[in-house]
Amino acid sequence: MERRPADGFVIGVRVRASNDASCPVGTQGTITLFASYYSTHRDTIAMHFAAACADHDHRFAGQIVHVEIDRGGRQV
Repeated sequence: MERRPADGFVIGVRVRASNDASCPVGTQGTITLFASYYSTHRDTIAMHFAAACADHDHRFAGQIVHVEIDRGGRQV
């Protein structure tokens, strides 16, 4: 498989407010940002939470999602 230029990182998050009784405030999760720097852009944003809030796990992709990750003011 050909390796294509890309970069990504994971941000730790906690639920700060919730109207879902099974998803309590304080539950931990992550948001993963992935940026593809190839001719075909396939960027993604993924939200993942601990089991109590797993119904709120979502993945976003497609033409509307554009992730750009900069390092020192330069695109990586």
